[in-house]
Amino acid sequence: MFALIPLVSALVIMTVMSTEYMRMKLGDQTENTLQVAAMALKEYYAYDFLNDDLTDDGWVTYDPEYMDHLQDAGVDLTLFRGDTRFCTSILDENGKRIEGTKASDAVIEEVLKKGNDYSDNDVYINGIKYYVYYVPIRDSHNNIVGMAFAGKTCEKVNKAVNNMRIVALGITVVLMGIFIGLCTYFTKVIASPLKACADCLTKLTEGDLKVTNDAVSKVTETKAIIFASNALRDKMSEIIGEIKTVSGELNDDA
Repeated sequence: MFALIPLVSALVIMTVMSTEYMRMKLGDQTENTLQVAAMALKEYYAYDFLNDDLTDDGWVTYDPEYMDHLQDAGVDLTLFRGDTRFCTSILDENGKRIEGTKASDAVIEEVLKKGNDYSDNDVYINGIKYYVYYVPIRDSHNNIVGMAFAGKTCEKVNKAVNNMRIVALGITVVLMGIFIGLCTYFTKVIASPLKACADCLTKLTEGDLKVTNDAVSKVTETKAIIFASNALRDKMSEIIGEIKTVSGELNDDA
């Protein structure tokens, strides 16, 4: 227990801390990935906006194929025309793109009005929780005309976190099994000779001077105890033999 309690405690603490660290790093990695994806979407249309290569209604060409090209990586893309989704890869429960819907007030305030990037890990879109990243899109006159969006569902991120936790827990269980086996083995290696020494000393106190401690140990201190118990038996036998001799002589003299 002296060995296992610190080991198990250390393993549990390390597992909790490592999984929390991995969760934080995965969150940061997700944000970085979404930022790159949103910037790439912005740059995809940047030429058209900067060179006024637009459609008759003053907007870019509808391109759902590009919006879907990161689906395998679990990333959704959306191009906003102003505050309204113009083209998106996000689908509703009927499998239709949620185009024509508007962004939240917080996004409109930060991106369209202030011209800043916006990121969050607690945004609901179409009833689903997302990690999100928005960047403003400007035209050739530096006016903000829309937004590029990249998002990943929290479910997918949490699934990756849970997979990492399972792996970490599996490693912890394996290590605990190894440590318990080692502790059990070394406990027997140390305890068995000590028990034999205790049994030997018990028999000596009962007057059995023929008892022999045949225990074997590779531990230096335990070997010393085994040697001392056998030496004690020999010395007691010698002393008792001398006492018998002296007693016999006293009896003869008497």
